[in-house]
Amino acid sequence: MTDRAPDFEAYRRVLKKVDATVAQLAQAQHEHLVCKEGCDGCCGFRLSFYPIEVAHMADVVSSMTTERRTGIVNRMRTLSQDSSQQPCPLLVDGACLAYEARPLLCRSHGLLVRVLSEAGQPSIERSCSLNYTGLSEAELAELAPIDQNLLSSLLYQVNGLFAEKIRLDPKLRLDLTHLLDFLPANGER
Repeated sequence: MTDRAPDFEAYRRVLKKVDATVAQLAQAQHEHLVCKEGCDGCCGFRLSFYPIEVAHMADVVSSMTTERRTGIVNRMRTLSQDSSQQPCPLLVDGACLAYEARPLLCRSHGLLVRVLSEAGQPSIERSCSLNYTGLSEAELAELAPIDQNLLSSLLYQVNGLFAEKIRLDPKLRLDLTHLLDFLPANGER
């Protein structure tokens, strides 16, 4: 899609804030969380992401060891030709091949999220059916959620700047097989 090296500074600042918030909430709510390393229940779908998220993953993948990077690239090439709904292309044996570069949705999944209905009314929802089981609506309301509207707004703004810089539609959504489009020709930085 582009051969210009993108600047991920703003996106990485958002990731850092999200990671800190997720860690704080996960620690405070650990007794309600079943998800842990090795849990891949939320990875069973092929999702779409903003270009900045996919490009950032490509940037991280390009700095991996040759063996690891080649494995990811080969897997992406195979899966990019298959349009069926299948697990995330980075999921292998229950683990994410690029966990350190995962998009915002993957970082915050599993926690409670505050969303606004079409009527503008806030509600708290579970993002994973394995977590927060047995709690009443009143008990859920007492727990701190991720503010999905704020998270989405930050991501949309950062992606908009990125998309403008590389001349892409800021509303464009890509699945992770498009990671290949952002890798340099040789796969390395």
